Amino acid sequence: ALRERLAKILKNSSAGNEAGNARSLDEKAADIENAIYEPNDMAPEDIHNYPAKIRVKLITLEHAVDSADTGPTPQEHELFQTLSEELKTQLSRWKELSETQVPAFEKTSTAQTKP
Repeated sequence: ALRERLAKILKNSSAGNEAGNARSLDEKAADIENAIYEPNDMAPEDIHNYPAKIRVKLITLEHAVDSADTGPTPQEHELFQTLSEELKTQLSRWKELSETQVPAFEKTSTAQTKP
């Protein structure tokens, strides 16, 4: 939703400080989004066409663990911990972006668009 709002702002204002700030914010949001999942992954076969992101890796791990008649292996535990840390990092980046940078942008954006 944030990226859609920013796209509208960028479409309506191609130059200036507001557009630059919107572009910067959009790039940061895109980096987070692209680390978690592949936006072009629309069909099951697309996982073969794009690099696996955290989401796909977690799904693959879940399938591997669910398919066994025993508990998860030490390697599966280790992979889960690694993926969990990667996801926590991205969610932390998103929290910082959405709680500080987005409100700051919206405040300056609103101030700049007032007559």
